[in-house]
Amino acid sequence: MKILITGSEGFIGKHLVNKLNTKHELELIDKNINLNLTNYDKLKNVFLNFNPDIVIHLASNVSNEIDKCIEDINSILNLLKISKSLNVKKFIFTSSAAVYGNSYPNTIPINPYGIIKLQCEQWCNYFKSEKMQIIIMRFGNVYGINGQGVINQFIERLKNNLPLTINGNGQQIRDYIFIDDI
Repeated sequence: MKILITGSEGFIGKHLVNKLNTKHELELIDKNINLNLTNYDKLKNVFLNFNPDIVIHLASNVSNEIDKCIEDINSILNLLKISKSLNVKKFIFTSSAAVYGNSYPNTIPINPYGIIKLQCEQWCNYFKSEKMQIIIMRFGNVYGINGQGVINQFIERLKNNLPLTINGNGQQIRDYIFIDDI
């Protein structure tokens, strides 16, 4: 199977590439290496040359800067439009628990990152209504080897006999998932 993966140099991307690269033909896109997803023409050329069966969209600006968030919208729209026009069999979008804000199970994001992830989901749902096969996955806090999240920070602090820092009153509930369980 031919799989195009965006965000291939990120934490989740690197792990996914390692799992898939012996079983599938991969095309890897990462703005830090080869392509910015907002460049429609160059992106379409990649699709035309590779002709993917599946697109896995991991790339995201983990940022609360409005300009970076707008880039994420432009990126997903480019990917969805091209995927639809070329009849990609499946499109997988990775969202975030940030869409909930503090209101789980309701989606009421409290920062620009959460708002953009929710807007990207809405665009996916629109294209799904246009007969595209789309899967949306909402991850909580992903941890594992080479991760930078709170679990990895806790482990490092414990290894160095340092106290753990917990913000708030310690009663917060969060969802964690190990990288190999994705």
